[in-house]
Amino acid sequence: MKRALTVLVVLATLLFAVQQKRKPRPPEIEILELTVHRTEELVTLDGRVKNIGEMPAERLVMEFDFREPDNRVVATKKGPIGEEILDPDQESAIQFQTKDAPRSVTVSVRAYAARVGDVKVKNAGPFVIE
Repeated sequence: MKRALTVLVVLATLLFAVQQKRKPRPPEIEILELTVHRTEELVTLDGRVKNIGEMPAERLVMEFDFREPDNRVVATKKGPIGEEILDPDQESAIQFQTKDAPRSVTVSVRAYAARVGDVKVKNAGPFVIE
């Protein structure tokens, strides 16, 4: 009797787990390309980003960490991408310009989106400032 009850409980648990809908994977982005150029007073970042998650990314904001040769962050700049909503498998341009961060030699990328918070970034750098 105990064995039959144990088997029924295990089967019920498995059936419940199968019936539950799988939650979509939150937005996750991939930096497809990013070039960083320095002029006398400005740094320009140009590239492309893609949503590789299963949910749309609303009001996606990119954060760029400017780093010294010893990898310490000397400045963080942030700005939105070109699209208000970045749907799954959709790409968008990154076009950002900011004042030069003295002593910085590389840039790494972080991101966050409305209602989600931090977004995982694939190929986040570091990218060399040319």
